[in-house]
Order: sequence, then C-alpha cells, then structure tokens
Amino acid sequence: MLEAHRMFKTKLSVDEARAYKDLQQTKDVSPQPSNLILSTFYITSGQAAQTTNEPPFDFAMVDEASQALIGMFAGAKLLGKKNIWIGDTKQLPPVVALSDDKVNRKNYGALVDGLKALSDNASLPMFQLTETHRLTERGATYTEYFTRTI
Repeated sequence: MLEAHRMFKTKLSVDEARAYKDLQQTKDVSPQPSNLILSTFYITSGQAAQTTNEPPFDFAMVDEASQALIGMFAGAKLLGKKNIWIGDTKQLPPVVALSDDKVNRKNYGALVDGLKALSDNASLPMFQLTETHRLTERGATYTEYFTRTI
C-alpha cells in the first residue's frame, strides 16, 4: 500500500516524510476506498462524533490500546464496522489528570483503564502474541519475567 501511494497519515512529521517517502499526508479522515488512513484518536474523534448510522470505515484499529480510555473504544466502534485493539494490560495505562485516590473514590477505574475493563469483563476474542521480532531472546525473557511479577 505504501509503494502504491495508498497510505495516508494526518499530521505527517518531517522525519516520517523523510523516512517514508511514499507516505502521503492528508487532512481528510473520511473513508477512501482501498486506502489506509493513519491518524490519532484526537483527530478521528470528530468523525466519530458525527457518525449517526453505520460506521463509515471497514476497520478501525487502536494501537497502544492500554493507554485508551473506555470512551476511545466506543469511538472506534462508531468508526469501524470491525475493530482491532492492540495493547497489553500490563503496560502503561492512560494518563489522567485525576489522582488515583479520586479515581478510586469516584469508582472511575473502568472508565480510565479501558482496555483492562474490556479484557476483564467483555466476551471478546483475545489473542496473546508469544513471539517478539524486536527484542533479543534475553530481552524477551527479562520482559516476560518482569510482566509476570507486577
């Protein structure tokens, strides 16, 4: 898709444009058949808010989903007929301006830690990757040990 000039990104940085010469910049986040649009939730949330009927996109993918609030998953469902959420509940949760004490007192935990709430309570198909292509075997072993102990 990249080589065919069918991959677009909102807010394309100079470094990204330099590294991926075939990546196209766009401000349009409406469906474009046979194209892939890369964007942030902040930008696409406007499109989600305007969706009144059927989702306009075939797929909506949320990467780094452990950092998503529960409302971001609702927005993704509004945008895509099918959703793919990629994340790890043992990684960094969303950053919120409220203290942990206030989150707990107001019972906002499920709203704040959206991926954990969904993985603990929803009947959704989930898959766990068992291989890494970025870490050395030693690094993967230490990472596995670390995530099992927290």
